[in-house]
Amino acid sequence: MDLESVIGEFRETFDGQAFPAEISERFHVTERLGNNVFGETFLMSEKDGGELFVLKRCRKSDATAANEAEILRGLKHEGLPVYDGVIESDTEIFVSRRYIKGITLAKYIEKGDTADKELIVDTMIALCGILEFLHSQPVPIIHRDIKPSNIIINLGEGTVSLIDFGISRKYSEDSGSDTMCLGTRNFAPPEQYGFAQTDCRSDIYSLGVVLRYWLTGSSGRYAEIDDKVLARIVAKGTMLDPEMRYGNIADLKKELDDYRNRATRRVRRDYSPGKNDVGIRNISARELVGRIGAGWNLGNTFDARNLRSLGDNLTADISALETAWVAHGRSAIATRELVEEVRRTGFDGLRIPVNWTKVADPDNGWAIRPDWMARIEEVVGWAYGLDMFVILNAHHEYVILNQMVSNPAESERILARLWEQIAGRFNNRFGERLIFEGANNHSDSDSPEGHAAFNRLNQVFVDTVRATGGNNTHRTLMLMAYKADVTNATLNGFELPADPTPDRLILSLHANTPPGFIYHDHTDTWSETGSDQSGPDEINNYFRNIERRAKELGNIPVVIAAWSSNDQANTGSRAAHAEFLVREATARGWPTFWWDNSHTISNGGTFQLYGLIDRRTHEWHFPEIVDAIMRGAGVNH
Repeated sequence: MDLESVIGEFRETFDGQAFPAEISERFHVTERLGNNVFGETFLMSEKDGGELFVLKRCRKSDATAANEAEILRGLKHEGLPVYDGVIESDTEIFVSRRYIKGITLAKYIEKGDTADKELIVDTMIALCGILEFLHSQPVPIIHRDIKPSNIIINLGEGTVSLIDFGISRKYSEDSGSDTMCLGTRNFAPPEQYGFAQTDCRSDIYSLGVVLRYWLTGSSGRYAEIDDKVLARIVAKGTMLDPEMRYGNIADLKKELDDYRNRATRRVRRDYSPGKNDVGIRNISARELVGRIGAGWNLGNTFDARNLRSLGDNLTADISALETAWVAHGRSAIATRELVEEVRRTGFDGLRIPVNWTKVADPDNGWAIRPDWMARIEEVVGWAYGLDMFVILNAHHEYVILNQMVSNPAESERILARLWEQIAGRFNNRFGERLIFEGANNHSDSDSPEGHAAFNRLNQVFVDTVRATGGNNTHRTLMLMAYKADVTNATLNGFELPADPTPDRLILSLHANTPPGFIYHDHTDTWSETGSDQSGPDEINNYFRNIERRAKELGNIPVVIAAWSSNDQANTGSRAAHAEFLVREATARGWPTFWWDNSHTISNGGTFQLYGLIDRRTHEWHFPEIVDAIMRGAGVNH
């Protein structure tokens, strides 16, 4: 029998016999999609035009169909079914919606089709968007039955849809897919079994189980996920206690977005020497930060200060000013080849700390030496031309910082004058991959008055840069909390400045933790199983505090602008520490920038030895640590 005969026989069986006239006159039955004790679901085609619809027929005593009709009637979202209408007879209710092209996720997984993590994460993010819409309704809508068979994906069109708002299927011992009003076994959270009131976090739990199921083929709690970041996301989303899950679907979506951004940048290792795009697109600071992989500081170079031995810094040789603090002196001047080696190794972020006041003339409106400005631009250009993200800051500016409380007007005037010149010079010569960082603060004003004064400096920085117009109207800017510190007092004392350009600010912090290990004064060992200063607890606590404050500030993106560890002939421990710290920061969407001060030889056992690369030969002193950083950041190098 051919297909047309089968369809004709099917239509004779059902057309006009089981439906009210309003339905049988409008539709042909094309296929029965499913049935259970409550009723049946049909694929229908309009007799006039052939458009496809889904019709659900249920007993009138079953409230779920009416409930679904009521929910869909008021909702419009690209990821939700489009409600068509409801018809009632004496004993039955019929709900129709437009047909959604695609395949259920359950069938896709059953077919054994391979899916890369990009597809999986993209689908989860799309589902988060749908749930965010549902949960943000005046009266939040909890789906309560999220599972693979209620998710439709269309790979050709790249769409994801969430269906079935009835949640009325009864549970059967013979089938894990049969449900009661409690949801589907294994996918429903504990509270749907009467342990607590369901809320938006119930959907988060179910979505976490779906993610686990897709990654492992099992919905069981102990199914092992090979990706540590996704494993952490699933674990948090599926905590038995709702209080320990993500607080809302936006938080989960942010984690997945950050993961996707990191995955995207993993394939961005190739670069084009000489590339120098100068435009700034309409992208947020979070998106920009999400594209940065691993970063490296050109430390103890342009940030050197108090160089009285060189005489008048307004006339001293530029190379002498640059190399005053660098190991091996003038033979270790920064070169294009150095920057190329840093980039080739896998670092795609370069932070350039610069002290400007030492070369600015206070008797001439704090005018910066032109040859100093040109030298900084030269190094920025090398990195930018290698497709790197460049952070340019004002570093160790104690002429400003030491009077920010006692003489705030003068402090703010000098900062504004510096940034007028810096922002003006770099404005339209470099695009979005150049980020300005206002001030690096190590003053001794650790007090509420000091925090408030530093907040005012941040405001002056933003106002001054924005006033220069051009690219700087939309350039992403980094703001440091007092001392870049992560204590409750300093983080709580930090406030975001007003910015006329939305979503273009980054919080800049340092991660010198645990201090007993990274410095030279307590322990030379560190491992993930260690304790106190030799283990991960301090890093975890440190990062939790950053997460807390960043969330309070509207989920501002974070950059760990400086971190490192002191060489104590303990390369193995340093590599383990580096990989863990970078991995944990990367999992939160925070790129990290190693502070390389060039030094590897102690002067009496008290110097901080953070050098990774020889500035003369461009050879890496500790390739094991570099490899660990790249593993932690997910960079293939």
